[in-house]
Amino acid sequence: MAQQISRREFLKRSASAVAASTVVASGLPAAAQSQSNTKRVGMVIDLTLCDGCNECSLACQRKNGHPINPQPGGLTPENYLYVQSVRVETPSGTQEVHIPRKCMHCDDPACASLCPFSINEKTPEGPVVINEDYCLGGQKCKSVCPWGIPQLKKGVGFYKKLEPLPFGAGVMFKCDGCIDLVRAGETPACVTACPRGAIKFGEQEMMREYAYERAAAISGYVYGDKEGGGTSTYYVSPVPFEAIDKVLAEQGEQPRMPVGAENVLDSVNGMAQAVLIAPVAGIFAAGFAAHKNLTKGDDSNE
Repeated sequence: MAQQISRREFLKRSASAVAASTVVASGLPAAAQSQSNTKRVGMVIDLTLCDGCNECSLACQRKNGHPINPQPGGLTPENYLYVQSVRVETPSGTQEVHIPRKCMHCDDPACASLCPFSINEKTPEGPVVINEDYCLGGQKCKSVCPWGIPQLKKGVGFYKKLEPLPFGAGVMFKCDGCIDLVRAGETPACVTACPRGAIKFGEQEMMREYAYERAAAISGYVYGDKEGGGTSTYYVSPVPFEAIDKVLAEQGEQPRMPVGAENVLDSVNGMAQAVLIAPVAGIFAAGFAAHKNLTKGDDSNE
């Protein structure tokens, strides 16, 4: 049984763990501290092939054990993938486009760098993953995401095990890139489920190159390579993304697709936030690690 822990005890464990982790980390060889040899993965979502069938969203719901919603109205804590539909006016007439939306898995995610609790991680494989066991629902990740992807589920999570805090509201949820499947050498659920092969998956640089090759072949456009400072999700469209974003704005839909969406870390203010948050995040991360180890010990003694 997981024990309750007071705020004072949590911070005490945090400080002790920070000191211990500093000593241990300094003695590790470089090879043990880095996984830079791991190949990052990526996706290409081809909007010329997507017909809006929603099978990708249903597969995501099933894989994550969520209630099945055949027509979700957007991203929610129990729906990590949402298919938007827009009708875009082009010189050759009206064109309908369907857009599977999920986490873009940025190359340098602001949500991870600016998480004050250090529970949001850019994994060596590429997906950006929230540690749902220790998220306090502060929503910083959503506020700094160019697309506002993470979604809050209130009244749940680790903060309820602490004494009353001046922060904490629940847990943030989003697509984790099926990191468990990726690490097992398998393919994400949405990719496998797509009956038209509209979602391609593979090594990130190969996916990036494929996106541009495909766009050139259809005289189309690529989204996701520059946006947010660079991501591992590349959309290919036969119509300009400026036009798609305009329709999304008119429809009042979120997330939008602003071309050239910026990464807050590229700003002076964002860099300053990262510097200020880092020490606090380190303390919380160490405290969470200490709590996890201690509760494992408690469980093993039961």
